[in-house]
Amino acid sequence: MPPDIVWVQFGLNDANYWLSDRGLPRTSLEAYVANMREICERIRACGTKRILVSTNHRITKIPNHLSENLYSKNAELYNNELRKLVRQFAYPGIDLVDMESEIAQSASTPEKYLLLDGVHLNEIGHHRYHEIASKALTAVLQDLLDEVD
Repeated sequence: MPPDIVWVQFGLNDANYWLSDRGLPRTSLEAYVANMREICERIRACGTKRILVSTNHRITKIPNHLSENLYSKNAELYNNELRKLVRQFAYPGIDLVDMESEIAQSASTPEKYLLLDGVHLNEIGHHRYHEIASKALTAVLQDLLDEVD
């Protein structure tokens, strides 16, 4: 029996630029989009009723990378491509949870929700993620319950 709901979120490591990768992102944008499309299509094909696809929060800096700005811009680009991909799906039941936008609206600067490394969430960031995820999941669960009635 397939799950009723699946949550999909790419890792920021997909968008990073380590010095050891010789100037290439860990996962190319093309491969990332293809991977996310295939993940969602396979989830749907198994009979899952709802798929929640989530962007990542904004980042500010990270040490030991080719370029701190490049990593941040690449993460933003991957988020934008994910938004486009979700809009392109021609079937109901796939929803975007825009963590990047939601968190940005609730904090004046990313430093409010990030650890000093500029990537990982601090306690405030984790709390905000929980609030956003809970709201999205509650809405989807209510929709599924309404379908049963």
